[in-house]
Amino acid sequence: MKNKILIMLIIISLVGFFITGCLKLPGLPEINKTSCTISVTHPIDGLNGSDICNIEWDYNGPLDKKGDIYLIGYNQEIQEIGKMLIAENVSLSDGSYLWGPYFGLAIEQYFGTDINWPPWFKIKIESVGCNCYAYFFSVCWAPSVGTVFVTNPGYHDSLVGSGTCNIEWSYNGPTDKKGDIILIGYTKESQEIGRMLIAEDVSLANESYLWGPEFGFSIEQYFGTDIDWPYWLEIEIEAEDCGCWAEFFSVYWMPSGIISNPKDRAAAALKAVEDFYNLFTLPNNLPKDIILAIIAGETGRNYDFNNELIAYDWGRGLMQITTNSFVGAGSGGCSSSYCFDCRGRNEEACYRYYSNTEEGINKNIRDGYYALAEKYRITKYCANCTGYENITPEEICWISVVQQYNTGYREHPSKYTNHIGEILKNSLSWNWYHAEGVENDPFLGNKFIEAYNNKEEVILCSSAYLLIYDSQGNATGLIDDTSVQEIPNSIYDPNSFYDNEREIAVIFFPSDSYRYNVVGIEDGSYSLTINSTKEGDSKKFEAIEIPTTVGVIYQYTIDWEMLSEGEEGVTVQMDFDGDGTPELTVTTESIFTFVPAEIDIDPDTLSLKSRRKWVTAYIELPGGYDVVDIDVGTVKLWYEGTSIPAEWGDIQDGTLMIKFDGEAVRDLFPGSVDTATVAVAGELQDGTPFGGNDTIRVIEKP
Repeated sequence: MKNKILIMLIIISLVGFFITGCLKLPGLPEINKTSCTISVTHPIDGLNGSDICNIEWDYNGPLDKKGDIYLIGYNQEIQEIGKMLIAENVSLSDGSYLWGPYFGLAIEQYFGTDINWPPWFKIKIESVGCNCYAYFFSVCWAPSVGTVFVTNPGYHDSLVGSGTCNIEWSYNGPTDKKGDIILIGYTKESQEIGRMLIAEDVSLANESYLWGPEFGFSIEQYFGTDIDWPYWLEIEIEAEDCGCWAEFFSVYWMPSGIISNPKDRAAAALKAVEDFYNLFTLPNNLPKDIILAIIAGETGRNYDFNNELIAYDWGRGLMQITTNSFVGAGSGGCSSSYCFDCRGRNEEACYRYYSNTEEGINKNIRDGYYALAEKYRITKYCANCTGYENITPEEICWISVVQQYNTGYREHPSKYTNHIGEILKNSLSWNWYHAEGVENDPFLGNKFIEAYNNKEEVILCSSAYLLIYDSQGNATGLIDDTSVQEIPNSIYDPNSFYDNEREIAVIFFPSDSYRYNVVGIEDGSYSLTINSTKEGDSKKFEAIEIPTTVGVIYQYTIDWEMLSEGEEGVTVQMDFDGDGTPELTVTTESIFTFVPAEIDIDPDTLSLKSRRKWVTAYIELPGGYDVVDIDVGTVKLWYEGTSIPAEWGDIQDGTLMIKFDGEAVRDLFPGSVDTATVAVAGELQDGTPFGGNDTIRVIEKP
């Protein structure tokens, strides 16, 4: 008996070895081991069969391995009732597969109607040598007698309405079923605004319908002009017991009535100028010839009166509306998608809104009038226009408003005034195809040209703002974030170029001396250009990349005669603490540059009773400059506009140490000062000025 038991144990052990593969005998096949694992991570919950199902899994195995994806259906008792192939030869290393849209339809086609619809599903990915793990999930799906999926137009397609539209769909259902094709219009906020019948009793089995030609025209006839033009459109195919799915799309359409002849477009613009002149608050007695000159100067005959012209700075249409908020403003505001999108700088929308139709031209002229009225308002209704010799205050007002209309000329903003003057004088009639009643006006044109030849213009590109004063204390520029224009015959534009990085001021027929203040609003630098023109003779001053910070005030005064003779005709006063009293004053020629220096004053607390022999300033220059190049003989210490010279200096470890007479420094202060801003400045060997400031405390007692 014992021998029989021993033999049985030996046999059992040998079988175990064979199964585990630990013992191999000739001719006995090796048992395959699992070579990879797949864990399905999605879906794991209830799904809507009309959506897209992104099947996802974690995979551990060879990168080149592929498998087939199946959907297994189960009844309530978790008994398998069907196995449906979803996809073959899918790369397992991808980790996902997009199934859909409307994957519920594929399930319906395989498993049948809701009577046989499985309450539970599981994804299974089969691959040789792989184990797959997945979760049960459910799918919500409303089965139908027929289903229609509109495939064209597709999701967010943008169509041009001047051709034909081939409406396409995929259909599942009885072959004899028919339906109606409907176009639904929506607002930008997806609110339905209308349903338009395209075709009736179309065979769904055909799966396509050719709509057109000029299908945009039929949309226009139903929905009206662009004011009511739908932002979104959707195709719906209606049939009994049939579900339909489609996507939003848009249609661009040039409405009927396109004016193709430039001369006819000019005639339409001329009529619009006449029709809308009295609808806006414009300068008193503003001649319509000036409006015509603006249109001629912005586009006009040189651009074939093309109302669909869009310039590099986003000037739009005949009157080149550059300010986004002005688009549609002349018509009371935007009420259509084209208007809103044109404001948002969508070219196709602008072509549609400012089309070469009578309606599109009218809109642009109205918006141009609105812009002129706004410029008139910005000039405070020309309250500061005083006139000059043979030019009346009213005429100065016209010139000022026109200049405000376009300040985009980069180097000479007031050149626009000259441009309009030349058109009035020489080419107004030609620009308007010698239309009846349109004649050159050399008398008025010469007044614009004379204004251009007698002006001062200031251009500031910077981390600062501009404020100009005349000798009477009148200001033009920015005060407390408010634009002011008090100096006679002056205008100011805080955002004069399309990138809003430039301020300009123009003073026509200047008759006073001016102080040009540049006030820092952030750490950075600014560049300032001041052009002075008298009887056509121009002079120019430039300050280039001047360092600034919050509250620092640079004030420039200019003697143009000294400057023209090559002398230092520009005085620059620097108020580092913004208290109204400059700490530093320098003079310069027609080009001013300034090197910022780091200044450290020793002692930090200065006693007026002390007998300290020296007050020391330590000077460091920024990269690219060397303190070796400082001319010590030019260095001075400044306090509230008064200065004393340096006595001597020495370089220590890349820092220039400057000594000032202690008694002379103490004499600068009449008494105690909690925080005194002291400046130290001078010149480099090549004459370039440098400077900086530090704060110290000044006390009476030793």
